[in-house]
Amino acid sequence: MKSTMAMRRRSRTVLAGVGLSAALLATGCSGTQDPAQAGFLDGVANLASGTYDERIEQREVARASAEAEASRLEARAAELETERRALAAEEAAARQRLQRMNANLAQQQARLQELEAREGANRERLSELQTRARAMEARRQTLAADPDPGLEQEVNRLEQEVASLRRDIDTIIAELAAQE
Repeated sequence: MKSTMAMRRRSRTVLAGVGLSAALLATGCSGTQDPAQAGFLDGVANLASGTYDERIEQREVARASAEAEASRLEARAAELETERRALAAEEAAARQRLQRMNANLAQQQARLQELEAREGANRERLSELQTRARAMEARRQTLAADPDPGLEQEVNRLEQEVASLRRDIDTIIAELAAQE
């Protein structure tokens, strides 16, 4: 009886061990391909079937694709930076041209104001000269109508004024010609 009892105990122990092993196998063999979640037996099965190698290859392809995309984006960023610098240089050149044009415009406006002022002064001088010429003509007519003993001196003085008047008119004409 002892031997039957001992055998029964043994068989229960073996059955418990087999049950425990089956339970361990069931938990260690869940069928997952993720190494982070796979148990020992799943890991062995995945190594044997090449699943892990496929996962590694897929990840390597994804990494290479990401690196190629990153390189492409870096190249595009460099192109855009070059374009930005070129545009900044063009803008700076355009601003300099604009400043030169503004300075030139200011010079031309100042020159125009100067010419207008000169023209006004020349008009005043011309008007004064015309007044002098009319006065000389009136004096000449008076002298021609009523001879005076000092007529010779008066004629000489008028001739000098006429010569001075001619010089002033020639000066104004030369200044106007130089301005054009």
